[in-house]
Amino acid sequence: MIIGAIAGFVAWVGDVAIGGGESQVQAALDGGHTFSLIAIVFLVRFVLGPLCYAPGLPGGLFAPLLVIGSFAGLLIGKTMEAWVPGLTPPLPAIAATGMGALFVAVVRAPVTGIALVVEMTGVTSLFVPLLTACASATAVPALLGSRPIYDTLQERDAGHRESAERWLAGRRRTQLAHVFSCRGSLAQSCDVPPSQAPRS
Repeated sequence: MIIGAIAGFVAWVGDVAIGGGESQVQAALDGGHTFSLIAIVFLVRFVLGPLCYAPGLPGGLFAPLLVIGSFAGLLIGKTMEAWVPGLTPPLPAIAATGMGALFVAVVRAPVTGIALVVEMTGVTSLFVPLLTACASATAVPALLGSRPIYDTLQERDAGHRESAERWLAGRRRTQLAHVFSCRGSLAQSCDVPPSQAPRS
């Protein structure tokens, strides 16, 4: 309930930072946002994504990753544009590269990430920077010992299932113990009608 209330408040304050992510990715690839709006959307999505996954409920992961990656690329591109404008590549290209790099770093699927970005943008000239960024995005998490997100989520779901099964098993044992204790005690102590009480 608390997480739902937070998401609802964010939607009420500014709906540009919520949703499935398709419109945000398209806006990032267009490169028309200001630096402050890019930073706000990035921070909100960066915090809201893990927060929505915290209760263990099913939810989307694919599109939110693309949003965070594209806006992270835009932040880097806008910073480069302010400091070294002559060396800054086009902002949509940086956004697309950031999108692919973050997807590969989290999911650990470099071929899928490169193919995805090339298909979404339709620009084959991004292949070389994408290949470089995705190679780094694969190597760095591996060196840091970070596991792919889907493996982590699978282990978490398995742990939740085991906890639920243990709780149900304990509840069944408690109920069975109550039934057997009632059979050997007086009927009145187990809330059994006198007509159904066993005769001594």
